[in-house]
Amino acid sequence: MASISPVRVVGTVAALAATGFLGYAVYFDYQRRNSATFRKSLKKQEKKLAAVAEADAKQQKEKDNLALREGFLRTQLEPVPSSPDQQEAYFAEQANSGELAIAKGPEHYVEAALHFFKALRVYHSPGELLAVYQRVCPPEVLEMVVRLIGLSQGVASSLETPEREPASVNDIDDTPSASAQAKAVEEAKAAATAAVAEAVAESEKEKGEEKKEEMEEVSSPKTASQGSGAEWENVNEKPEEESA
Repeated sequence: MASISPVRVVGTVAALAATGFLGYAVYFDYQRRNSATFRKSLKKQEKKLAAVAEADAKQQKEKDNLALREGFLRTQLEPVPSSPDQQEAYFAEQANSGELAIAKGPEHYVEAALHFFKALRVYHSPGELLAVYQRVCPPEVLEMVVRLIGLSQGVASSLETPEREPASVNDIDDTPSASAQAKAVEEAKAAATAAVAEAVAESEKEKGEEKKEEMEEVSSPKTASQGSGAEWENVNEKPEEESA
């Protein structure tokens, strides 16, 4: 008895699958056009899928928020380089790690934001660096960096608060509630966002003035780098000028 060729078997299965898919597509289109019940069923399925997607997005956001806070706490325990050379190397390492994390995809945005926040801690002009972040970072990463700044400002303000006397029964009601603490964090975030906007506006103004001066003066042309690498190159030059 002659054996059946595997190629014929695969071809037959593929043909049957294609025929079945085509038949289902025709049936689906017919029902969608002519059956009100079928259309209602589709809308219900779409709503369910949208609800599931929304729930997943909310869950992911909560997960990112938790990871961001945990990362911030770890960052607060890490030592900050003190010498200019160490700060320059630390800044370059963190900025490069942040860019690599962004390239890996949205699931690594928290990691990227933490690296950029660490770089911000040792840079001599945070406002200028925030303006660079706004140009090279995805909005989600920039928002996380701003939130980290808000958390940092909240910690700094709490450390500056004078030590209170031991609490008594009479002032138990004066203890900040969870809602008051959340409000304080939101206010710190709003202040950080305003600082970003002000820094960006100031940076753009300075750029306009520098461009005007360059047009008035006769100087040799400089070759500009493209992409975010040019941004980091310009940023890296600043600490050297400051230390000089």
